[in-house]
Amino acid sequence: MTAPIRFVFGVHLHQPVGNFDHVFAQHLDEVYFPFLQKMADRQFGPVVLHLSGPLLDWLEQRPDGTRYLDLLGRLVSDGQVELLMAGYHEPILAVLPREDRVEQIGWLRDAIHRRFGVTPQGLWLTERVWEPDLPADLAEAGVRSVLVDDRHFLVSGFEPGALHRPWTTEHSGRQVTLVPIHERLRYLVPFRPPHETVQYLRELRDAGQPLAVLADDGEKFGGWPGTREWVYEKGWL
Repeated sequence: MTAPIRFVFGVHLHQPVGNFDHVFAQHLDEVYFPFLQKMADRQFGPVVLHLSGPLLDWLEQRPDGTRYLDLLGRLVSDGQVELLMAGYHEPILAVLPREDRVEQIGWLRDAIHRRFGVTPQGLWLTERVWEPDLPADLAEAGVRSVLVDDRHFLVSGFEPGALHRPWTTEHSGRQVTLVPIHERLRYLVPFRPPHETVQYLRELRDAGQPLAVLADDGEKFGGWPGTREWVYEKGWL
């Protein structure tokens, strides 16, 4: 029998510092809460989730936000959600001094532990910008794995068929695991009918591939034009 394929489903939730209050509120009502509630109702998980520092700050200051965080905390406790680190204020880590990289990641790691009682080990790479000197600083900040666009691998000479597994890299003797995000899945989900995603996963499985990784903006699930009707009202999710 063909071995099953593992499917990683990840979302990145973020609103920038200084964004309009009504934008935060609208996304909470129309995107963040419906997505999490539907996932909980259908017991679809585990899901990998990154919640940025600015969004966490906003949520903690409002009753409806704390209700969302309570639901998220229950799902984390039940093992249905794995939380990711990043720089707290969502900086591009590659352009920061090394000390600031470690500090920014530490701020969000500590905030996650304070709020949810867990210490994350994976990292969402802001804007998916990678530089080869990042591993040493990421490892120092407690990061064990990083989600990275498959494009970085392809331009480095990797064949597409080699990207359905984790890879290990290092800098200055410190190692992290890189997990390639598959571009095709980012365009299938949620914009194409679900059976096309299922067919793609079956093709990978039949080819003997062990892993398929989707990680992308959570705002795709109701915040982008036309997606709320498609994802929720027409039943995609």
